[in-house]
Amino acid sequence: GCMPTTRLGTKDDSTFEWTEIIFDQSGVGYAIPGLSNYVLTVDSNTDAVDQTAFMVSNAPASNLIKFFGGALVSDQYLVGVAYSFGSSFVLDVDTGDVTLIDTSSVCTASCWSSAAAAASGLVYAAPHSAPAVAIIDPVAGTVDLTSIAGLGSGSKYAGATVAADGRIFFGPWDSQDVMVVDPTDNSVSYIACPNQNGITTDLVTSSSTGLIFSIPTNVDFVMVIDPTTDTLQT
Repeated sequence: GCMPTTRLGTKDDSTFEWTEIIFDQSGVGYAIPGLSNYVLTVDSNTDAVDQTAFMVSNAPASNLIKFFGGALVSDQYLVGVAYSFGSSFVLDVDTGDVTLIDTSSVCTASCWSSAAAAASGLVYAAPHSAPAVAIIDPVAGTVDLTSIAGLGSGSKYAGATVAADGRIFFGPWDSQDVMVVDPTDNSVSYIACPNQNGITTDLVTSSSTGLIFSIPTNVDFVMVIDPTTDTLQT
């Protein structure tokens, strides 16, 4: 049977108002805005929802998704990665301060899709149509768009997660591989996967087994990646 669910708050009719929700260790979730200009918060302890908790953009209303996913560093710095917007954002959830980091020099449309934080605190954004991985330093408010570059155009990757060994995995969208980044030296390796379109929306690492599971988009299978052997099953 189905698990019981509870609906919290309300939502506009528009799709993609928010694109991903990230929880801190206290149980507070922060939703990365898509069409919205605000970070939504949900307190899993009280079920309280605030759809306008933090304003991170004053862009006029449009059907363009501004940010698609992100990461939370040290339970303080929320990073939202640019999708069809000229900047990524860093929100200090303790103070409400927002820093916009210009990424328009390499991409302005369908750029990055989800991100993961390395042990160093740097955030690595999965390159969708962008030709480079965006490596964001949320404390310094800077971005590195050159260390992992030359990746070409097209809708390559979507979804990101950190493996138990600290490496960062990017899920395939239309690419024929999983991209793996070692943040200690920014070296890159690849794991071959089925040649299909729209394979993943995101990746999730199991805390018990260390296996990585894909959330499928246009396919009828879940990929299971073993980071200890860099092998993949569908």
